[in-house]
Amino acid sequence: MAKSVPIEERCVAEVWRHEGLWSSHSRCQRRGTVEREGKLYCRQHDPEAVKQRNAERVERHHSRYEADQQRLAEAKVRCGRLGCGKPHFSSRTLEYDGGLVLTAEEADLLIERLGRVREAEP
Repeated sequence: MAKSVPIEERCVAEVWRHEGLWSSHSRCQRRGTVEREGKLYCRQHDPEAVKQRNAERVERHHSRYEADQQRLAEAKVRCGRLGCGKPHFSSRTLEYDGGLVLTAEEADLLIERLGRVREAEP
C-alpha cells in the first residue's frame, strides 16, 4: 500500500471525492511539487498549468468552431446554387455534418432540372 503524503507536503487544492452515495471535497492527496505564492501545488493543480490547459482548450474550441462555420457557409452556398435544400445538422451533436437536406418537392424539382440539363446536352 502506498505511503500517504504528510499534510505539510500535500497540494493545497480542494478536490471533490465521490465515495459511495456521497460526494465531498477535501485536500488533494498528491505531493506538492510547485510553489506559487507560498503555497504548494501538484503538477495537475498548479495555477499556471491550469491556465495554460484552459487556454489550449479554448483555442481548440475556437479553431473547431471556425472550421464548422466555414463548412456551413459553403453548404449554404451549395444550397443557393441548387436553388433548394438546407444544410443537415447531426441530431446527436447539433453540428453541421457536411450533408444537405431536401424536401420531397425540392428533390422532384431538382430531378426535373437535371432532366432538362441532360436533354439539352448534345
